Formats: sequence, structure tokens, C-alpha cells
Amino acid sequence: MRFTSLLLYTFVVFLLSETVVWGQICGKASARESFGPIVDFYVTEHYQTPHLQNPVRFYKEVLVQKDANITLTCTAKEPEPSLPLWLFGTKLQPSMIKWYVNSSFFDVSNCDETAAKKKTCTLSLINIRPQDCGKYVCKAANQVRCTYDELYITVASGQKLPNRDGISSVGDNNIELKMGN
Repeated sequence: MRFTSLLLYTFVVFLLSETVVWGQICGKASARESFGPIVDFYVTEHYQTPHLQNPVRFYKEVLVQKDANITLTCTAKEPEPSLPLWLFGTKLQPSMIKWYVNSSFFDVSNCDETAAKKKTCTLSLINIRPQDCGKYVCKAANQVRCTYDELYITVASGQKLPNRDGISSVGDNNIELKMGN
């Protein structure tokens, strides 16, 4: 009995001292038992009408019309582990969100890197072109684990890889991708 308790204590101390390294392999966001942040993707399409659009949760892919404007919203929130939360303190709060498009990292300095129970970071695609097609990944990390969610975007008029040269930041927690003509 004492050995089992000592082993459990050692495991918990190991988890608490673990620091996330972005090079590590991240788990899929649906693996909620991993102690990593719970990551969700939402897509809002912006129309020319004056009404507000509610974000829509997409699970795998979304088809977007050429010349549309959309905003991808990634939320990361603290998981609900089976162990008592007090063992972890604030170590389970998401501290970072990173964006990847077709496996290329986008250095988004305006995504807040302060730990919080819930973090949100957005990526706006303006005047969508076929080169905007691809896999969009949002990775979130806390001090214990890294998790991710992904979304495939298809533009109705064709498929090409995005051009990273057209990136410019706008506003707090937003990034705008301006793709070539």
C-alpha cells in the first residue's frame, strides 16, 4: 500500500514539474483525459448584411466560396481531470495558442500568452482565394500537455497551398491573411 501511494505521488510530482515544449507531439483535442487544454474551432462567415453571424462549430471541414471573408476562432479552456484540480493549481490553464496552416507555423505575437481558464485566438481570412485551401491547426498548451484541433478549408473554385508572404497582424488576438491576387 505504501509503495502504491509513493508511486502515485511520484507520478503526480512528475506531471506538475513537466514543462510543455512545442516540439513535442500534441494529442488530439478530443482526448480530454490527457490533462491538456480542451480546444475547439469555430468559423464565422462575414456577409455584407447588417445582421450578426453566430460562429458555427465545424468538426472536420468547411467549404467556403471564393471572395468570402471568414474568421476562425480557436478557444482553449482548462480541462476537467479525474484527479482533484488542487493537485495541479493553475498548471492546467491554457497558456499558449499557436496556429499552423498546412504544417507551417504562423508566428502570431498578438495571441495572448498569459495563462487563463479560457483563451481565444482568431485567424481572419479576407477575400478568400483558392490558395487559402488546406489544413488549419490550432494547438494549445498548458504546463502539463499540448492538444490541438484541425479544420480543412476548401474554396469552391479550386485548391492550392496558402502563400505565407501575405500575413499582416490586425487588432488584438487577430491575424489577417492577405493572399495574392
